[in-house]
Amino acid sequence: MAAGACGRERDRGSLARCRDGLRGDGGADGEDLLRQIDRVTVATSRILELRPDHPGGQDLARRNEQVRAQAIGEREKAVKSRLLKRVAAAALGIGLVLAVAVALLVNAKRQEAEQERQRANEERDAKAEALTRVLRLADSKKVRDLIAEADDLWPVHPDTAPAMKAWIDRAKAVIANRRLHEDALAAIRERADDLEGPPSDIEPSTSRTFSDPTMAWRHEVVQALVSGIATLADGEKARLRKVETRLALSEDLVRTMAGEHEAVWAEIIGAIADRESNPQYEGLRILPMLGLIPLGPDPRSKLHEFAHMGSGSVPTRDPATGELVAKEDAAIVLVLIPGGTFLMGAQKENPAKPNFDPQADVDELPVHEVTLNPYLIAKYECTQGQWAALTDGERPSGLAPGVVMGDKAVTDRNPVESVSWEIVSRWLGRHRLRLPTEARWEHACRAGTATPWITGGEAAALSSVANLLDAFCKANGGAVTWTYEEFLNDGHAVHAPVGSFEPNGFGLHDMLGNVYEWCEELYIGLYGGGPADGDYESLVDRVCRGGGWISTSTFCRSADRSWYTPEFRTYYLGFRAAMEVRLRIE
Repeated sequence: MAAGACGRERDRGSLARCRDGLRGDGGADGEDLLRQIDRVTVATSRILELRPDHPGGQDLARRNEQVRAQAIGEREKAVKSRLLKRVAAAALGIGLVLAVAVALLVNAKRQEAEQERQRANEERDAKAEALTRVLRLADSKKVRDLIAEADDLWPVHPDTAPAMKAWIDRAKAVIANRRLHEDALAAIRERADDLEGPPSDIEPSTSRTFSDPTMAWRHEVVQALVSGIATLADGEKARLRKVETRLALSEDLVRTMAGEHEAVWAEIIGAIADRESNPQYEGLRILPMLGLIPLGPDPRSKLHEFAHMGSGSVPTRDPATGELVAKEDAAIVLVLIPGGTFLMGAQKENPAKPNFDPQADVDELPVHEVTLNPYLIAKYECTQGQWAALTDGERPSGLAPGVVMGDKAVTDRNPVESVSWEIVSRWLGRHRLRLPTEARWEHACRAGTATPWITGGEAAALSSVANLLDAFCKANGGAVTWTYEEFLNDGHAVHAPVGSFEPNGFGLHDMLGNVYEWCEELYIGLYGGGPADGDYESLVDRVCRGGGWISTSTFCRSADRSWYTPEFRTYYLGFRAAMEVRLRIE
C-alpha cells in the first residue's frame, strides 16, 4: 500500500507539473512552448503506460494536443512576427538609406541651385560691372565733350538757346551719375598700395599708387571723370551754371525786345530817321538791334546811345543834365556814329595839306580818304566791372580795385587791362560785339578834327581830355626811369575811372590816354602796304591806338599807331567795344 500510495503521489506530482507546463508562460513564444509540450508529452506517455485508465492522464493528453496545436500556431505567429520584424527592420534600413539618398540628392540639388544662383549673381554682377565700366567710359567722353562744348555755346542769342537747352539736359544726366562714380573711385582707392586718408575721400588731386596697371588706369579714368563732373557742377564757375546764365540772358533778350522796349525802339528809330530833329544821321533808317536798350541822345553830342544787355546794369540819365549817371556796375554804352568820309593818317611834310602833324611817323602815311557806314562804338573804354560781367567773373587787371596810387583808389569803373587781343576778340564775339577797325577807331577819335590831338595842335591842352605820363604820376609813385611831361597834370598816377575827362565831339571819353586800345586788324605798316609777296599769313601783330597813362603826348596823337602780338598783355593795354548797325534796306 505504501508503495502504491507513493506511486499515486508521484503521478499527481507529475500531472501537476504537466498541467503547469501546459499552462505555460504567456510570455513564451511558440518555440519555447513546443519544447515544454514535448517534455510534458514524454511525462504523460509514462503515466498512460502505467495507468492507461487514469482520467487525469487522458485529460492531460487532450490538453496536451490542444496546447500543442496552440504552440504550433504560436510558433507560426512567432516566425511571421520575426519575419515581419526583419522585413520592418529591412524596410527601415532601406527607408533610412532612401532617406539619406534623398537627403543627399536634395542637398546636392540645393547646392547645385545655390551654385547656380551664385553663378547667376556673379554673372549679373559681372554684367553690371561691365555696364558700369561702359557707363564710366561713356560718361568720361560726355564730360570731356560737355566741357569743350560749353566754350562754344555762344553768342548769347535766341538762336543758340535750343543748343544751350540740349547741353543743359545732357549735363544734368551725367551729373545724376555722380555718386555712382564717386563710390567707384572710393572702391578703387581701397585697393591702392599707398592708401592715404579714408577711402571715401574723392579729392581729384589725391594721388594713389597701384601695382596692378589695370587698376592704375581705372583710377586715372574714374578720377578724371569725377573731377570733370565737379567742373560741370561745382562752384561759382561751374559750366552748368554758366550755360544756364547764358540761356536766361538769351531768353531775356527776346522778352526785352518784344516787351517793354519794343515801343521805345519804334520811337528811337523814327527819331533817328527824322532829318529835322537828328540832321547828323541824314535820314538814317535802322532796325532794332537785339540786346541793345535805347538810352536816347547824349545832351552834348546829340548822338543816340544804347546800353548793351549782359555787360552790366542799364545806365540812367540825370534828370537835370541828361548826362549818364556813372555806376560801377553800369553796362557798356554804345554810341551810334554817323557814316561818312574822312581823311585817315597824318603827314609832316606840308603844313598846308590836310592832317599835318610835325610828329607824324612813316607808318601814318599816306593820308587817305576813307568812307564808312554808320557804326556803333563804346562811349568808354571797357571797365573792369563790365569785363567781369562779360566773362563770368574774370579779373585780369594788374591794377585792380582797391589799389591806391596817389590819393585815388582803383574801382570797377577803371578800364580793364592786361587782356590780350585773342581773349578780347573771343569774348566780344560771344556777346555780339567786336573790336573797332582801325579806320573806325581813328574816325571816332578825331570826331571831325584834323589836328594832331582832338584839342588842337598843342599838347598843353591835353590835361582836360587825356590821362598821360605827367607831373602827378611822377610825384605819386611813377618810376624814376620814365619820361614825364611835367607841363601836364591830369590828377591821376595810373589809369583813371572811365569818363573822368571831357569827351570829344562824338561824346566819346578817353580816346587818348588812360589805356591803349586794341583794334581789329593786322598791323601791315604803311597804309595800303603789306608784304611784297602778299603773304599776310606771315603777319601776326595787331594794331592798338590812343596811347595810355604811361605814354607821353607823342604817342597819344589821333593818328599814332602801335602794335603788339595778339597774345601780349600789359597793365596799360585795354580796349573799347564796337558793334555793327542793322540798316533797313529800302
